[in-house]
Amino acid sequence: SVKKSLIKTRTKTCTSHSACGPKMYCNTLGQCKPRFQCKAHASAIDGQCPVRIGLWHWESDVSVKMLSSEAVKWMNDHDIENENEQAGVGMELVSPGPPNTLSGLAGMRSAAEMLQ
Repeated sequence: SVKKSLIKTRTKTCTSHSACGPKMYCNTLGQCKPRFQCKAHASAIDGQCPVRIGLWHWESDVSVKMLSSEAVKWMNDHDIENENEQAGVGMELVSPGPPNTLSGLAGMRSAAEMLQ
């Protein structure tokens, strides 16, 4: 069917989760598949299902203030990139709670992914 052929053309080969992107994982067959399909750690190429990105919570935070003109000038003077540091909406990123609390290798990977 057309749907099956579309899925087949989207299957990407991999040797690690990072090769698949943030919404996918690398299975033991070396194929990128949606993370929600990783039900048992044995199906992941490294024995660890990655944490689904959708389990993280994005919350606006009105207590976060944009940088002052003086701070941006200081950054410019020290060759620190500061594009758009005086505009936007403050936010807080909260890691998943139980039963998906970050721990071990999978937790460290998930936190690192969010910082990329």
